[in-house]
This record gives sequence, structure tokens and C-alpha cells, in this order.
Amino acid sequence: MKTFPATPTLEAVKAKIPVLCFRVVTRGLYPDLVKTYVERNIKTCYKVGLDNLKFEVVTDNALNLPKSALVRELVVPNDYQTLKNSLFKARALQYCNEPSVNILSNDDWVVHLETLLTESSTIEHANFASQGHGVIGQGVISYANEEMVNWWTTLADCVRVSVDLGMMRFSFSKLGCPLMGFKGSYIIVKESVEKDIGFDFGPKGSVAEDVMFALVAWGKGYKFNFVEGEMWEKSPFTLGDYIKQRKRWFVGHVYTLFSPEVPFKCKLGMIPTDLGCFLLVGNILNFPASFAFPIPLPLVLNVTAGSMGGLILLLFTFGSTKSFRSRKYGLFRKILLIFATIRIIPLAACLDAIASVYGFYTRNSRGFHIVMKETQKQTKRQSSQIDMDLI
Repeated sequence: MKTFPATPTLEAVKAKIPVLCFRVVTRGLYPDLVKTYVERNIKTCYKVGLDNLKFEVVTDNALNLPKSALVRELVVPNDYQTLKNSLFKARALQYCNEPSVNILSNDDWVVHLETLLTESSTIEHANFASQGHGVIGQGVISYANEEMVNWWTTLADCVRVSVDLGMMRFSFSKLGCPLMGFKGSYIIVKESVEKDIGFDFGPKGSVAEDVMFALVAWGKGYKFNFVEGEMWEKSPFTLGDYIKQRKRWFVGHVYTLFSPEVPFKCKLGMIPTDLGCFLLVGNILNFPASFAFPIPLPLVLNVTAGSMGGLILLLFTFGSTKSFRSRKYGLFRKILLIFATIRIIPLAACLDAIASVYGFYTRNSRGFHIVMKETQKQTKRQSSQIDMDLI
């Protein structure tokens, strides 16, 4: 498997490519942005030769999108409730699965978008759906491809690229399961599987409905695989949003780990990861304390600690190398950005530690913080990057 692959091609051109339904969930506050977003993604699909597609925009407020054979607008009724009273994005996604609403066949595929389609990811979605190597797939997302709103959060998010290409790809492509978790974006699912699992997990299961969906599907024996190709997304615009985003992830993971709907074996991979996030604050406090009060440690512990530190350094360095392209930034500036990413590791660790502690003490609030995805500049200039006001 390559981390810098060549441009993919449609391997299934001669075969019948199944219908791909690109589904976006939005509050519906920016109708012009949604329209531009959809038009841009349709243009990307046509550019790579993919025409067997649909777009579904699921919204809380009517957008009044232009009538089109390709685009379907679904307005979730205010009085709609699921059987388990699911909330937020899970409620909207479950509405799509209602028999009176859903128009997809079992052989169609749903692509959940919180990101901007690229040519490579669009091609790989078609290849994934055609080749039958799995019924649920996910790929890598990068955060430094277009205009950066906040350099601090963008540099901190570089590590997520390494996690996607390392831990997540290994879990999906080699083990066929979401051993270490699942993201809420860049998801492709066969419609028959989505109907079977659904998103009605109750209020607590709605905080991280993506992880709940993946682990329940794993428990039922569905096969996962990795989707090659890259999607683009923007990092949170403020440090406050960064913390609140991570806080929601942590709380959602905790709810998932305590959910009776998820088999225990499917939780084993996430337990050490989430426990490590919660204990991160202790590691941070231990660092200055080790200099003030040095205590001799056995060689094996020193080697272990050094290896963990080296691995973290590698993840941030590689993620930055992958994210910042020489063609865009130039070689010299790219090297500076890689060093800047290394320098920001302590800040990223502190922000993640604050998020986990904050999440632990507010775990019963059942909130769903919405990270800002638009700027005033974007609103006025529709040709720029469009990111959805996701719920």
C-alpha cells in the first residue's frame, strides 16, 4: 500500500457501476452555499466520467434548491421522532431510511459527505462499490489543501492524516473491521447494510452516531475495507471549537463503550485509545515534574517511553509531509511547516487533554457542539471552498 499513490483510474469502466448516492446533512442556514457545494461536487463527478449518481441534501430548514433529476432535497419534519428518540445528525440520517422517504435500492451505495469531493476520492468510491471488497469503507482526509483559516488547528490536525493512513487503513484493509474507531465523514456504505443497521441509537448513541454505526455493523459481521483516494476538509476555525469538537468525540466514544448494543469484543480496540486520551493530562503534568524531581527508571520503561515519544513525532512529521504539498507551498516553505508542526505537538496534547477532562465532567449534558464551517468571506465568494454547516 502506498501513502503517495498515483492518480487512480476507473477500474470498473467496463462493468456496471452501481448508483452512488452522495448524502449531505445540514441545518439549512446557508442555501446558496449548499447549492454551490452540490454543483461543485457534481462537476467533479462528471469530470472523472461518473454519471450514475444522485445527491441527497438532508436539511432541518427548507433550502428550496433548484429542481433537478440528480438532486433531492429532504426536509426533516419538526415533529419527526425516531423509535428510540435519536437526536442531531442521527435523527436526520434515520429519517432518510424511513420506508416512505427512502427511494434507494439495496444494491445502491450511500456516500456520507462532510468533506469536499476530489477526483481521486470520487474514482475510488466507484471502484470500491464495483469491486465488492467490502460493504463499508472509509478513506483519508487531509486539512491543508485550500485556504487555511486557523494555522494552529490545521497543524494540529496533521496527525489525523497519519492515523488515517496507518492505524485506520491497517484495521480496515487487513482486519476488515473498525478496530480503532470510525470517522463521521468519508463513509461509503451499501444501502442494504445502512437499512439493516440504521442510525436510531437513542440520545446517547446520537453523540457519536458514526462510531455506533460502525461497531454495531462489525458486531453483525459486515466487512469493512479502506477506500483509497483523498478528501479535503477544514480544521476548526478556533481553538475553542477544536476543544469542543474533541470533547464531543470523547463523550460519544464513552457512550459507545457503555452501550449494550455494541458487543464487548468490538469495544476492545477503542478502550486503550480512549483511556489514553483521558490519562493524557497526567502525562503532560508528569513531563515537567520529571525534570524537577528525576526518578531513575528501569531500562525497559525508558525504552518504552522513548519509543512512544518517537512514534508521536513520526506521526506528526509524516502527517505534515503528506498534507503540505511542495507544488503549492514550495520546498522551503514545506520544510518550515513540517518543523512548525513538530513545535505544535505540546499545544495539541494540551488541547486534547483539556477536551477529554472537559468531556468527562460534562458527559451527561448530551450536547452536540456544531463546529463553524463557514466564514463571511466564503459566504460572499461562492467559488471558494464550500464546507457544510453540519449538524
